[in-house]
Amino acid sequence: MFFIAALLVFLGLKEEAKPQPPAPAAVRKEKTMLLPAKKSDEAVRMELLGLVSARDFAPTLAVQLAYATHQNLLQVQLYHNFNEAYLQKEAAQKLAAAQQIIKSINPDLSIIVR
Repeated sequence: MFFIAALLVFLGLKEEAKPQPPAPAAVRKEKTMLLPAKKSDEAVRMELLGLVSARDFAPTLAVQLAYATHQNLLQVQLYHNFNEAYLQKEAAQKLAAAQQIIKSINPDLSIIVR
């Protein structure tokens, strides 16, 4: 089949398919695969203990762990590479319900987990 198509192109009876230039990045729709973010060792340990991330249940929660930075009472960073609040599943579900109530009252408000 390829031979016949090449012969027709050679004889000028069929136009050769010219490669099209790639579409601009704004127009191009490429499939991209999102890889999950790598979890810290501390996060893996928390999950092994049966705890869940608060943001898994309420993504709009504001998490500000004071001891994950030097701005705390001791002025010492105790948590390295750890910026998520972990708690028991039932507590996370109740916290998510409370966040939903807060957001229904005023979308600009949010619960801050410290």
